Amino acid sequence: MKIDRILLAAVAIIAAIVGFASMANFAYPGESAHLMALWQGLDVATSAPHPLMALLAKLFGGGNLLAPVCGTLSATLLYLLVSTFVRGRTGGEYMVEHAASTGRIAGLASAAIFLFTPCVRSAAAHLEPRLFALTWALVAFAVLLPYRKASGRLA
Repeated sequence: MKIDRILLAAVAIIAAIVGFASMANFAYPGESAHLMALWQGLDVATSAPHPLMALLAKLFGGGNLLAPVCGTLSATLLYLLVSTFVRGRTGGEYMVEHAASTGRIAGLASAAIFLFTPCVRSAAAHLEPRLFALTWALVAFAVLLPYRKASGRLA
């Protein structure tokens, strides 16, 4: 539906604005700084930590730029997944007509809560492997959505 696409775009734009506005412009101490040093060739590792993240981080310059991208993608996918789930689970003779709006409200609420939670805000400000892992999990669920739609109902 058109309104779903508009809301999805609005969630993505707001998440991108918040993420890029709060992105750290330095190497955050700890694991984040160590990964940046490894991926920019300033340190040698005994093993390759987070190889898939390393590949994508190098595409984004090996710095903090990947963090707000993951935060934006995660918030957008969370809206999509929650709204689809709620819409699919809303049943009953009186609730069917409200399923779409209920799904939209649930998706917006979950994306907003996710985006403004302090731990997510912190992870989206600097290079964070856990936010990257969450993004990949949400991508995996989103890739499976067409198969759910093909079966006709949510199990």
